[in-house]
Amino acid sequence: MLDFPASPTNGQKYPASPIAGVPVYTWDGEKWKTPSTQTGDAVSTAYVDQQDALRVRHDAPQGLAATNQTTGRSNVYAAPFDALAYSGMQLNGSFEVSQSIGNTAAPGGYLMDGWLLAASNSTGVLACNQGAALSSPITAGVYFPYFLSLRATTAFAAPTASDYLYFTNTIEGYRAARLCWGMGAGAVPVTICFWVFSTVGGTLAVGVANGAHDRSYVVDVPVTNVWQYKTVTIPGDTAGTWERTTNAGLRLMFAAATGTNYQTTPGAWVAGNKFATSATSNLFNAVNASIYVAGVVVLPGIEAPSAARSPFIMRPYDQELITCKRYYQKWTNLIIDNGYNIAGPLSYTSVQITPEMRVAPTLYISNIVYNNMQSVGATSGDNKSASISASTITTGAGTTSCDLIADARL
Repeated sequence: MLDFPASPTNGQKYPASPIAGVPVYTWDGEKWKTPSTQTGDAVSTAYVDQQDALRVRHDAPQGLAATNQTTGRSNVYAAPFDALAYSGMQLNGSFEVSQSIGNTAAPGGYLMDGWLLAASNSTGVLACNQGAALSSPITAGVYFPYFLSLRATTAFAAPTASDYLYFTNTIEGYRAARLCWGMGAGAVPVTICFWVFSTVGGTLAVGVANGAHDRSYVVDVPVTNVWQYKTVTIPGDTAGTWERTTNAGLRLMFAAATGTNYQTTPGAWVAGNKFATSATSNLFNAVNASIYVAGVVVLPGIEAPSAARSPFIMRPYDQELITCKRYYQKWTNLIIDNGYNIAGPLSYTSVQITPEMRVAPTLYISNIVYNNMQSVGATSGDNKSASISASTITTGAGTTSCDLIADARL
């Protein structure tokens, strides 16, 4: 990088002493210019703006000395990180959104928005939940407000052939279609980035599968009892059938304690429902054995942010919440009023779904509070609205409150 004089005088030359491979520039009172250069039959004069000369090139790899790294970073606009955050295909990789159960521990099923645990073992029991806000950075300058916590309350025995244990993030077809998987040689790789901590050292299996679970790719990832930043790049699948609209397009899977029925050779696309390898460890082989995961992002292509920059590609909570509501929404303490001394069908309450959901959701009612009412039920719903009504009363005025859940999870 050329260090032009800050206050040049008219006619001043730089560098004052010739340097091999570097032209001599002359200050013309406005800009630095080089001697006329011959281009074909034309003669041209090359000019360079002083500020342009001081900027760091980004069109080729640059080896910057430590004293120039700060300058280099200041010239890189934040937009690339904004673009990476927007392009992340994962749902709730920050683990901040948990509309259904908050941070209550669950042994399986949906743990929080976007994350599902599937486990089958003759003895093992897990307690899984949204981890409370970390009290300190994972490492210097790297902080995530929440994480996924999985802890064995009962140890898992050595897995039998049919045992499985994995947690997964299912990505809708619309979000994954840009990868062009199943469309031949143009299939695009995908890069998975995440932080992981395991109280039991060993190997975690990380893989992807299609919605039908008949195409799979698995990678072995070593884990230990310190937070580590992992990046895994998986080549695009040129074959298979991959959803491109509202159904499950790509399943991101993390597996431990999984039997041979679900194991495959690492680093290869295979047909079938495979999400582990022979190296996959039983990471829950003792009471309180735990895995923590934070900052998961799934990016098209081969580029990944550095560990130090990884928190900056997470979508902010307000944007992640909107994304999650495409799949699950919950309204609490809705009031249905039956009026006064009316028998038979009662008043009707409708809620507007915002944002519009993936498909028409399944409706559930919970936490019903009765006051002279005998029953309430979900009566209709599409991906834009949902309705509940009360059906029968005894006598007199009455109201009831309840929670309404609209579920369109993958």
